[in-house]
Amino acid sequence: MEEEIINRVAQSPLITFNLEELYPQGERKRLDIAPWLHQGIILREKEFRTRVEAHDWTLYANSFTALY
Repeated sequence: MEEEIINRVAQSPLITFNLEELYPQGERKRLDIAPWLHQGIILREKEFRTRVEAHDWTLYANSFTALY
């Protein structure tokens, strides 16, 4: 005797949502700070602070910025 196939996923209380709808819209920018470091890896505070203060931060206004 064959049993009826029951779709338990369709009956479950799971909620399906589209990740693209949750993704914030806006420009993405990247900032590599390696050139601001001594030999690209060592942070020397005085030199680093000088570079940070001299940088034009308005380039990143109203955008999502990743530092690496």
